[in-house]
Amino acid sequence: MKKLMYCLMAFLACMLSVMPALADGIPADTNSDNNLTENELATAIRSYMLGSGDLSLEDLRDAAHVYVYWNGEPKIIVDSTNHTVTIYRPVKRLVAAGGSYGPEAVLALGAKDKLVGVASYAKKRAELELLLEDVPGVGSSINPDVEAILALDPDIVQGYACFDLSTLRDTLEGASIPLVQLDFSKPERYFEEIRIMGRLLDKEDRAEELINFEEQYLNLIAQRVAGLEDEQKPKVYMESYGDYQAIGPGKSGHDILIYCGGVNIFDDIEDTRTVSAEEVVMRNPQVIIKLVSKNSLPESGYGVTNTTQIEELRNTIVTRPAWDSIDAVKNGRVYIISTDAKSIHGSVYYSYIAKWLHPNLFEDINPIEIHRDWMETFLGIEYTGVYGYPTNWTE
Repeated sequence: MKKLMYCLMAFLACMLSVMPALADGIPADTNSDNNLTENELATAIRSYMLGSGDLSLEDLRDAAHVYVYWNGEPKIIVDSTNHTVTIYRPVKRLVAAGGSYGPEAVLALGAKDKLVGVASYAKKRAELELLLEDVPGVGSSINPDVEAILALDPDIVQGYACFDLSTLRDTLEGASIPLVQLDFSKPERYFEEIRIMGRLLDKEDRAEELINFEEQYLNLIAQRVAGLEDEQKPKVYMESYGDYQAIGPGKSGHDILIYCGGVNIFDDIEDTRTVSAEEVVMRNPQVIIKLVSKNSLPESGYGVTNTTQIEELRNTIVTRPAWDSIDAVKNGRVYIISTDAKSIHGSVYYSYIAKWLHPNLFEDINPIEIHRDWMETFLGIEYTGVYGYPTNWTE
């Protein structure tokens, strides 16, 4: 009998529909102690089958899922703004309002079927455009359209942790909809945030696959540059999207250079500062890396096959006044990289930087192939585009 009951509960747990899921308390938890027992669930199922219970079939499915897969207890998570959220039922309807990172994380976790709304910007992201074409937009990440979100009747909403969303949180909580704030873009929080989203969506195993992919390449880079002496680390000028916008400590680009075994020639500035052409010449970098995006260079990133625009940009950089005396220019070590290569897969971006800084150390690493593997494995799309230039690696 017990085995039969367990099979019935497992069957109900697998038959999840798309109706709203979250509520204050686990269904069938009659004593409200947040611990659904076998007896409580069996009693609820029996009452339903006899027509005497007050729980719906959907309630029973959710209860069975919680009992079988969550050990009868709610999921409690703490987001990146230190807010605690308790989940009593499986999440079936999620609005990911955190830029393109939130929706991409949900897609990479294999949970597109739960995605009912996204930040409008995400629908314009080239890699995600086709994947999200049938998902409604809900405005900007910093000021989402609350009415549009409520109309989608989500179980939970994800927003950026880097924004103050207290007004949105108050409105959502008034409608009994939790807000979880996660960025997915900050290396120091990435693994934990992917695990949190994996728990929310019952995709824990997939979350570990994403993390293992990142660790594989990030650890490899760290290990290979660990023994470098200072004189073996090239001096690098990393320029942000605007001309002569040098990147210093406080920006992620600086940390990436250090991680990949480089020396930032502007490690004495804070964040981003406009410098003169003469300052760069005087500091004489051995490598120059220029950052671009779809906004600053439309013919870059996903789906691009024509390299004319990116070639012209590189030519503009190497022909700047007096820059022909810079070692990086003289030795042909001037590179362009799309920050879309970073996204929620920093290992791809780091691989480009590491290979450009230390081609001999990473002779066996092809960032394009790493990128292709990630896209095909986690998004299920074909790799195409120009994310780094020039690359002399065989694709």
